[in-house]
Amino acid sequence: MGLRTKAPITPSTRGEERGTRSLAELAAAQGITGPQDFDALFGAGTDLWDDDQDFEAFLASLRESRRTEG
Repeated sequence: MGLRTKAPITPSTRGEERGTRSLAELAAAQGITGPQDFDALFGAGTDLWDDDQDFEAFLASLRESRRTEG
């Protein structure tokens, strides 16, 4: 199976200047969908870690990996 990459993001063909579209317009142009209601996101993922210590360990690991990669 070959490596699949996303198509590059290209400037609008409607002649719009960079930075003139809203976030919603940019998302729609890229086909991004998601919850439209913040309350639908609130609390999402709370069951990913057993407790706060597990979550803090995850964050520490993430920070360390970013520090050593960059």
